[in-house]
Amino acid sequence: MNKIPILPLIKQETLDNWLKKTVSNAPNKDDYYDSSLEPYLDSTKNYSKKVYNRYYNKDDDIDIRNSDKDMIEYVDDEYIDDCPTKENLKYYIENYGIVKIAIPPNTNHYHTSYLFKSLLDHVENYDMIYNNKELFNKNLKIKFYEFCRLYTK
Repeated sequence: MNKIPILPLIKQETLDNWLKKTVSNAPNKDDYYDSSLEPYLDSTKNYSKKVYNRYYNKDDDIDIRNSDKDMIEYVDDEYIDDCPTKENLKYYIENYGIVKIAIPPNTNHYHTSYLFKSLLDHVENYDMIYNNKELFNKNLKIKFYEFCRLYTK
């Protein structure tokens, strides 16, 4: 019987560094995942708790831990005049009311997060369930990110 190879455990700081690494070919802001979440905005233009719970494992989630706090502060700073850069960065911040998550474009984090959310959406949209369990869920995020890290050229 063939054994299935197990992904080696990766030190967390190594994964975090890989996520922050800048890459080329970032999607256009119009292609940003945020646009497909538009129906989930509440009256205050924040995403709902349901969307937050769908993609994130509470406050210790890797995306929250690696969120770009400087980018959020820059966009929220009322003393900085609106400029094209500031306006464009708003597209990369997910606002859940108290919690804001900023994943900078042109990073491995941006791309892996986008893929991960797309997979979660496909599982939900196509009822990909086996033995009453989803085949892919938010608890697999770190393993998915590790997989992407190991197999990205």
